[in-house]
Amino acid sequence: LMPLLEHERRWEELGAALEKDATLAPREERPAIYARLGQIRLGRLGDARGALDAHREALAIDPGDRVSRLALDKMLAAGELRLAAAEVLEPVARAEEAWTVLVRVLEARSMLVDGIAARLAALAEAVEVAEHRLHDEKRALELSARGLELSVSAAMDEEPPWIARIVRLSAADPARGAEILADALGERTIDDPLFVRLATHAGEALVRSGDRARAL
Repeated sequence: LMPLLEHERRWEELGAALEKDATLAPREERPAIYARLGQIRLGRLGDARGALDAHREALAIDPGDRVSRLALDKMLAAGELRLAAAEVLEPVARAEEAWTVLVRVLEARSMLVDGIAARLAALAEAVEVAEHRLHDEKRALELSARGLELSVSAAMDEEPPWIARIVRLSAADPARGAEILADALGERTIDDPLFVRLATHAGEALVRSGDRARAL
């Protein structure tokens, strides 16, 4: 029946048939059926939310299902369901210690979850994973730059921990560290203790990078 429905391009009926088949099939066959259902819902029916739900079902049974993993990875990269895709992929990435995926999940959360504190927490963990699990100090530095920008824009009262992270992570590239700190300060008037400290660190970083003119 399903090959006929596909041949005749009866996509809604095919989706309904796949959904029913998934509930009746042996457990080990269900991930592939749900993954196919996800493909039909997204590619033929334009139902992104339904596709995500189908891929969620597939990974609940087989977290390694390649089709569903790739589909959710694309949803994580762009579109209105980035956060929903992150929520599906996060427990899988943690269980498998798939650190690259986890960093991307945390990056998405840092841009999409509600509240500055939650966004900064996601960025802080992304930095930790990038630095200590992936040994990618360059990526950790760029993530820290985003954390500093966010914390400064939120006018936090105490010195953001991001400054110390940036100083440490930019040891091999002091010029980039100085650029990040100077950019975070921008054209702000230095009349707040936080900005005084930031300006001090930015000046010290510029000196370390050899740019004494800008440090002055």
